[in-house]
Amino acid sequence: MKTIKCKKSEMVQTLLKLRDKQYSLEGRPFMNTLYDIQEKKMVLMMGRQLGKSTFIASDSLMDVGLRPFFNILYVAPRKDQAEEFSSQKLGPFIEYSPRYKELFCSSKLTQKVSNKVFKNGSSMKLKYAFLTADAIRGISADKVTLDEVQDIMSDNIPVIEECLSGSDYKWKTYAGTPKTLNNTLTQIWEMSTQNEWVLKCPHCNTWNILGMENLGLNGIIC
Repeated sequence: MKTIKCKKSEMVQTLLKLRDKQYSLEGRPFMNTLYDIQEKKMVLMMGRQLGKSTFIASDSLMDVGLRPFFNILYVAPRKDQAEEFSSQKLGPFIEYSPRYKELFCSSKLTQKVSNKVFKNGSSMKLKYAFLTADAIRGISADKVTLDEVQDIMSDNIPVIEECLSGSDYKWKTYAGTPKTLNNTLTQIWEMSTQNEWVLKCPHCNTWNILGMENLGLNGIIC
């Protein structure tokens, strides 16, 4: 068997298709860093419509595909959010990516909305925890992904993270869009390295951390 060395950002664009087109990061250079960074703990504080859920789905599929017997627990605040992520993000990636499907999937294995199992023994469970995390107790995972974490009660997070106690990996991803300055995501962000994506103005060479002041009438302004 031949071993091929490449970055995860390269592999995700090779193996996955988004509907009828090959998945591409063209025009979104910041995504390359998110795929290729090698950290056990990641915080994604992003605005709407930036591809956060698409990234989580594709990145998760790479993790379970490349690591045998690797288990991911995805948690959203509400049941409908977990189901929508499964049917609108994970499902289409798997269904319309023939290369990935041939390598890692089988019709003999479970492909339920809340539980997906792969050829190499890896799996992905999708749960929800708004007011309580009781339904998540007892699950074993190597990676926990908390999506829309700004709406998950902070007291529930230690209960969810306990699912990692028996893993050698103990990977964690927290993702969401802050609605206020006082929520679970903001608390986690303040404990992180707080790296931000900056854009260089092509006219005056000023580096900008985008905010409300960068919104012009026809697009982004310096």
